[in-house]
Parts: sequence; structure tokens; C-alpha cells
Amino acid sequence: MYRTHVYRVILVAFLLVLSACSQESAPQTPTPTASGPMEQAAVTETAVSPRPTPTTQPTQTSTVLPPTAEPEPTSVPLGGIGVIGDSNSDEYRADDNRGGEYAAVTLNWIEQLAVSRGLNFGEWGTWDEPRRTGYAYNWSRSGANVHTMLSDGQVDGLAAQIAAGEVAYAIIYIGTNDFSPANGNYAQIYDGSMSDEDVAWKVNRFVADVEMAVSTLQAAG
Repeated sequence: MYRTHVYRVILVAFLLVLSACSQESAPQTPTPTASGPMEQAAVTETAVSPRPTPTTQPTQTSTVLPPTAEPEPTSVPLGGIGVIGDSNSDEYRADDNRGGEYAAVTLNWIEQLAVSRGLNFGEWGTWDEPRRTGYAYNWSRSGANVHTMLSDGQVDGLAAQIAAGEVAYAIIYIGTNDFSPANGNYAQIYDGSMSDEDVAWKVNRFVADVEMAVSTLQAAG
């Protein structure tokens, strides 16, 4: 409604301008005068046909470079950052090198922060389980949940790095797989087939596992 009103106001204003122009007398033929620098410049400007603005054409140098062995970070004065998590944090440039032909620019949030902001997630390498190829302080693995982060060694591994003085900050970013419809861990809650008691048990166990992880990391440093 507001937009229609604006259009009507513009149309009325335009008609008023046309009406005023039609009442003016025909333009008089100007008396020739001596051409100075300004007049000559004006004539030259109107005489030249407008030229299209050139656009930059893509060249072979704009193609994506082949993927390198690892993302190259730039250093900043910040302590080591450790991460516990699942596929939301597991490196894209690990042994599966996600992204296909765009692998060189396909990075997850950890890799982006390491490359563009120089945050310290440890050196890049290939590690024993429960990790694989990636940053030394990133313990995230695809498919992990709050129970397996404890049972598979993510928490203990990061706690050891904290105790050694390598890691100053810890991030726990996990829980997607505990309530994922794809894993059958949410549908029963949604459709009501899980009892209130079972839902409460599931949530309480989730909270207890996270609290255990936090307590373990705090005790390490």
C-alpha cells in the first residue's frame, strides 16, 4: 500500500512537469559567440559517442589453484585452542580433502580461522586415533556424540594437552548427533513415542556427559 502511494505521487509530479514544459515557448536560436576553452570542451564532450565501460575478462590466472598439503596459517599471539566435537568441526582438508576441484578453498570454521586469522589450533599432521589428519589440538571426529567424546578419548587427549601447557582455550562443540533425525535420535521425541521419563533420562545423560567433559578439562589446567 505504501509503495503504491509513492508511485502515485511520483506519477502526479511527472505529469505536472510535462504540463509546465508544454506551456513554455519554443526555444530561441542562440546567438553565436566566440568559442573559449569551456565552450569548446562542452562541444567536444557531446560530440563523442559514449564508450562502454570495459569489463575485466576472466583469464587462466583466475582458476582455482590445486589443493596444497594443508591450509597455511599466519601467526598471532594467542594461546593454543583445543576443540572437541563432531563433523561440524572435523577438518575438511583432512585425508578425504572435501570440495573436489575446489578443495583448496573448501574449509571448515577451524581451518578458516587458522588461515585468515592465524588462530593456533596446533601444527598440521597425521595423528593416531581418535583423530586423523588435521590440527594437533582439534579432536573432533565426524559422527561423534557426547558419550563417544568421553569413551573414544577426545576429552582425555585434550586434557593432556592442557596439562602440558600447549592449550589455553577449549571449545566443546557437540550434540548434533545426539538429537539428529538422521540417526533416529530425535524422531521418537518428536512423534511422542518416547515417554517423558525416557526423554528426561536422555537429556540428563547428555548434560552429565558434558559436565564430565568440562570438569575434566578444568581439572587439567
